[in-house]
Amino acid sequence: MARTETTRDTAADVRALVHAKRPKAWAQGYPAAVRDRVCAYVAERRVVGATVSMVAAELGLSRHSVLAWTEARQTRGHLRPVEVIADPEPPSGVAPVALAPSLPVLISPKGYRVEGLDAVALAALLAVVG
Repeated sequence: MARTETTRDTAADVRALVHAKRPKAWAQGYPAAVRDRVCAYVAERRVVGATVSMVAAELGLSRHSVLAWTEARQTRGHLRPVEVIADPEPPSGVAPVALAPSLPVLISPKGYRVEGLDAVALAALLAVVG
């Protein structure tokens, strides 16, 4: 039976496809169509609470493969269109506002972000927290 958008794959369907399309050599990898079907099945199972390990076992795949394929899908296509517009010109006769000098920002090796202190205070803080 041909798969349609309203037909949901069962574990047996996807497992049979994975088995039939298993590459002869490791370096060849699975075809994109197989990875797409696996990812769709994983998404359906995750909604009802199945873990990645459970789904991998159902399909006869390694947990690593399932994670790699699904994470690759999640990171794709997250760019959003933007429009860059010029700053509006201030009305004539209005003096521009003087901007305060910016203070340095510290991001420590441990990930702390500190703003609003001068360089001396930042250096002292970094010496204490690392």
